[in-house]
Amino acid sequence: NDQFSLGEASYLCNKEIVSRCQQLICFAFHDSRTLLQTCQEAEDQRKVVTLFYFD
Repeated sequence: NDQFSLGEASYLCNKEIVSRCQQLICFAFHDSRTLLQTCQEAEDQRKVVTLFYFD
């Protein structure tokens, strides 16, 4: 579907993935806004989040 921008589509996919898991391991750069937002939302849902930074 081309109805969403890449950022919007990524956000929706990540949201779906987080809803199906109990913990999240994420590899991101410090400026990866979509991934960092996903990690924050997972923490807000009381998921166990482990975040590794590439930079």
